[in-house]
Amino acid sequence: VVFVIDCNDEQRIQLARNELLDLSKKLGRSSTIPIVIAANKQDLSHSLRKEELIKKLSLTKIQSNEWKIFEMSAHTGGGVMEMFSYLSEIIHNHQ
Repeated sequence: VVFVIDCNDEQRIQLARNELLDLSKKLGRSSTIPIVIAANKQDLSHSLRKEELIKKLSLTKIQSNEWKIFEMSAHTGGGVMEMFSYLSEIIHNHQ
């Protein structure tokens, strides 16, 4: 699962948190499906950074699924290749 978050929109972070926790519950405790969080808009100065997102999204509550955050910018391309390399690796390893 790739979950894209607009890190420059703090008003919607709570909604994203609720959706992410709900998704984790729906996947179930025995799920081996990883959750990749694309923390987008890192090129903007007021965007939430990785450490802030972990707290605001309550990611430590997600124990049923492996999760990983990638700070990225779709605008500049920064971090995008790293995320796709990781996705390629986990897809290859799950076959």
